[in-house]
Amino acid sequence: MLLFGYFYVKTSMLFLFVRYSISILFLLFNITLFAQDKIEVERAISSSQVPSAARAWLHETYAHTSRLQWYLERSPSETSYEAKLRHRRAWHSVEFDKGGALQDVEIIVRMRNLPKAAHQGIVAYLDTTYTKHRIQKIQQQLTGPPEVVRAVVQGEPSEEVTYRYEVEFYGKSRQSKALWEGLFDDQGQLQERKRIVLRPTDNLMY
Repeated sequence: MLLFGYFYVKTSMLFLFVRYSISILFLLFNITLFAQDKIEVERAISSSQVPSAARAWLHETYAHTSRLQWYLERSPSETSYEAKLRHRRAWHSVEFDKGGALQDVEIIVRMRNLPKAAHQGIVAYLDTTYTKHRIQKIQQQLTGPPEVVRAVVQGEPSEEVTYRYEVEFYGKSRQSKALWEGLFDDQGQLQERKRIVLRPTDNLMY
């Protein structure tokens, strides 16, 4: 009987240890996914400083552009090139990796113009997560094969392109208030959240 009790206690302790370890891992995963900081340094550069592959893709995709400006972006994890331009009455941001390969195209859109599912999902997340919030900017993000993304930018829809929505917003909860960047899928489900690190001169006015 004593031997049985000993093994029962040992088994129970092992079960609790495993359960506790899984809980810790799950918590760390969520912290990694949803509590990252966005720290980027951006500076304007000339087109001659941009990889030729990036310049070629942009030239072939945007036949008529206005107010084109190139930027070099640096973060703790990567270096990239970004072209900002006006196309068909909308602001586009086109990002390339350090070798000049296309990463994504982001187009500024209005909340009222989002697809219904994305609109409802984003609103539901903000309303249930924060006591107060205000959207600063929404960008529709296009990723996929470069030639397919080009076709979509030029007005030819394709199912090969993945649509996401990058939302920059102020969010206030009982614990804190901050400027956030949330990445949502086409159904409005949060995929990633980063706290935007403000400069000392920036203020949260909301």
